[in-house]
Amino acid sequence: MKMVFGILAGILALSLASAPARAAGVPAVAAYDSVLADHAATLTDPKAATEAYLAAVPADRRARTANYARGNYIYEVVEFVFSTLLLWLVFLKTGLSTGIRNWARSRTGSRSLQTALYWIVFALALNVFQFPLMWWKAYRHEKDFGLLTQSFGGWFTDYCKGMGIALLLGAIGLMILYAVVNRARKSWWLSAWIVTMLLLAIVQVVAPVYLAPVFFKFTPIHDQALRGRILAMAVAHGVPAREVYEMNASRQTDRVGAYVNGLGSTMRIVIFDNTLRRCSADLCLGVLGHEMGHYVLRHVWTGLLITGIVLLVGLLFLKWAFERAAPGLGIEGIHDVAGLPLVLLLFGLFNFFVGAPIDNGTTRMQESAADAFGLDAARYPDAISRGYLMLGEYRDLDPSPLVEFWFYDHPSGRRRIQMAMDWKAAHPHAP
Repeated sequence: MKMVFGILAGILALSLASAPARAAGVPAVAAYDSVLADHAATLTDPKAATEAYLAAVPADRRARTANYARGNYIYEVVEFVFSTLLLWLVFLKTGLSTGIRNWARSRTGSRSLQTALYWIVFALALNVFQFPLMWWKAYRHEKDFGLLTQSFGGWFTDYCKGMGIALLLGAIGLMILYAVVNRARKSWWLSAWIVTMLLLAIVQVVAPVYLAPVFFKFTPIHDQALRGRILAMAVAHGVPAREVYEMNASRQTDRVGAYVNGLGSTMRIVIFDNTLRRCSADLCLGVLGHEMGHYVLRHVWTGLLITGIVLLVGLLFLKWAFERAAPGLGIEGIHDVAGLPLVLLLFGLFNFFVGAPIDNGTTRMQESAADAFGLDAARYPDAISRGYLMLGEYRDLDPSPLVEFWFYDHPSGRRRIQMAMDWKAAHPHAP
């Protein structure tokens, strides 16, 4: 799971809800050469087979993806620097943040409502400043590389939906957090940590059922034979889902994907319509075997645990840094909502240099474990390797170690294919 500011930032990331996809009218470059992939499947040496699979990706696709990925890396650094300067110079040093707080106080005597009003104005202003960067990353960059199906109108509609959700959930989350911080005073960091972790756990339950349908339509899959195979695999591995849902991801994206998430009655198995359309039944099982691995291996809970540890350290850093940075900014203390930009700025620094590398490394380990589980569950290493090649449509399959360490939250395509080929060599009688 990604290190989140979800509650503190009001889930601003939801304002980028539209996923990258293939643009209508832009010729797509083939994900891989089927003939070369068929040849790779005949090889028994894992290393040779891995190289053959990677060689099946056309050179123009590899170059195209490398350029696309490079733009994403540059964006992450630019966005971090821009956001840091924006929060410090515009919201804090000019007194804009304290001005918004004073305006909110003039409108109501309720501290909770003051927090909500502050958040709405602050979030809208923040998005106005950040919109050009958001537009470039989520719309223009995707269009330029033929990865977006939506028109600007469709993309902007989803953007506004995400912003509406961010405003609502952010207001609720911050009202709760600041109420707790005001009561706790000296031990605010511990109380804030407990409440934030509880809210994150609630989001894990709510998101699959109530948030995802805002953007996508979910229907039971029509292929009853595949449904039976998927549910049989679920039963065999203790996944308590009773239905397999198809998500119309094609309204935004041409990428393949699936997920298994939720808790209790919200548990659901979901597969993208693109996956059903573009992938063989064996690959569909491989994809869902991987996703079931996350559930069976309790990655949601271990992810929350690791997030909790990193978040706790981040809050202790915030306690130390806030007391030193706040004087002279008109902020009355950590309990003052006018200090929210400083909280986000300090958390952003901590996350970029500490939280994100730890979180990415942890997630890569979880993804690798889910890969191994999926291979054991589905037993289709060559079909699964073809799926990894599809990642070459938007992710460099063979990045440098530094790029993989800093930016990747999944193992590289090379590592994943190598694992599949090693598994195949160790299970010569598997299909």
